[in-house]
Amino acid sequence: MTAAAELLHVAQPSMPQQIRNLERELGVGQLVDQSALPPIESVDGEGAVAENH
Repeated sequence: MTAAAELLHVAQPSMPQQIRNLERELGVGQLVDQSALPPIESVDGEGAVAENH
């Protein structure tokens, strides 16, 4: 999350909220499994990436 926050120029603590906002905007479930260490892309996240590339 820290690397993603730095890349996006946002504060690391705001990343979970940013991800939830994106999930709502895309109309998908969970994009990232944040309970995993390190966080990993979920099945919905993999599908969203495949659809948008």
